[in-house]
Amino acid sequence: MWTRLQATLGGWLLQAMTATQHRRLGVTVHEHVDATGRRTPWLDLGRPERGTVVWLHGFADRPDTFLRVAPGLLPDYRILAPAMPGFGHGWIEPTETHDVHAFGRWMADVLDDIVDEPVHLVGNSLGGATALAIAAQRPAWLRSLVPLNSAGMRVRGAPSVLEEFEQGDILFEVRGRPDYDRLMKRLFAKPMVVPAVVNHFLCSEYARQADWFVRVAGDLASSRETLHGEGWSSAIDLTAIDVPTLVLWGDRDSLFPVSHAQAMARQIPGARLELIPGIGHCPHLESPGNLAQAVRRFVQTVGRGNTGPRREG
Repeated sequence: MWTRLQATLGGWLLQAMTATQHRRLGVTVHEHVDATGRRTPWLDLGRPERGTVVWLHGFADRPDTFLRVAPGLLPDYRILAPAMPGFGHGWIEPTETHDVHAFGRWMADVLDDIVDEPVHLVGNSLGGATALAIAAQRPAWLRSLVPLNSAGMRVRGAPSVLEEFEQGDILFEVRGRPDYDRLMKRLFAKPMVVPAVVNHFLCSEYARQADWFVRVAGDLASSRETLHGEGWSSAIDLTAIDVPTLVLWGDRDSLFPVSHAQAMARQIPGARLELIPGIGHCPHLESPGNLAQAVRRFVQTVGRGNTGPRREG
């Protein structure tokens, strides 16, 4: 009973903190509805003086977590943050196969409707793999690309969380507090300072969705990797990405080791690699100021409108 009460209080507190953050940053919340009626909420803030940054969040994350980074990009950039299907209040459809190509297709459809010029696309983890899939198929849609501690490759000798999924060790399968504590230790290089009641709420939310997370993890682990090179494989043709790319990584990531960043940067033509020292899998939460600076430095070097004409399907 006491644990449930703490989780309830944590949910209220997190909701209040998020509402305050929205007001302070001038966030508006919209909803995209596709032809089948699937609903995708998305956040909109800032002004597109120097362009638009689109954020794609990772597995079990939500769009609001990028708002810690937003102050470092405002007011020069407009920021759009849609919910990924299956997470963050995005639509859920159990009959769909949630592999990398499906996420790329779903989010490309959303972006085609909510933006009308090429964007700077930043994605973390699963959001990074989704961004890579979009960039490989439709490079004219993008001004630049920033995969951040991204999924999207397998590297021989450097197993990632995907290999753990294949072996039935689902990191995001939280059934109680020990599982939640294990997840937090893997996601962050240093402990996050979070009110105790918020941790109780987040733990209860992970537990509530545990079966669904196991299902999606299985789909992602079974994504067909049809492209192979010396020591790596991928379901995405990284060599087809023809936009300015910064591969950005927290160098203490335990889900996708730094060797994945290095292999990714080698395969994407002209890509730059930058490491954020002492940071784990979620730089947008662990080091939002450094992340904002890195993204701003990079997108400023790209220049406005140099990635081709208005996107066409």
